Amino acid sequence: MNTIYQKIKAHAAKNPDAIAIFSGNQTNSLTYQFLLELIETIQQQLNTLGIKKGDRLALLAPANSLETATAILALSCSTTCALINPQLTEQELREYLTQLKPKVLFYFPEYKKVAKKFNLDTFEIIRDTKKIKPHPNPPLTKGRESFPPLTKGG
Repeated sequence: MNTIYQKIKAHAAKNPDAIAIFSGNQTNSLTYQFLLELIETIQQQLNTLGIKKGDRLALLAPANSLETATAILALSCSTTCALINPQLTEQELREYLTQLKPKVLFYFPEYKKVAKKFNLDTFEIIRDTKKIKPHPNPPLTKGRESFPPLTKGG
């Protein structure tokens, strides 16, 4: 059985400039090559943080963004990652996190205050959208620097 990662890697090898994630316009869409590089970068960072295959992670982020789709896909390639709606009440978030028992809670900067309310290891996902280039001119080949990096929540 092929994993999502294996399928993305195979597609990137055959057609690296094909659009993998479409956001409604070419400017913010991601190619398979860019997505593959992003996933591999995130996997290296997760390994550095001591997060292993099969660990449970939670991502505090809105469900309707390209960044969220990319992050959840990349985080899920070797772990179990649950998307958590930041609009839930604090009690709902606490109940959900208690049931989920994630090893780490990832969040985008605008949700730092919410993320810090829980007794979990947290990591912030840093955006660097200046390095995302439109498709197809030029193809997205500089993905290593564009997303995250992850930083230990403080």
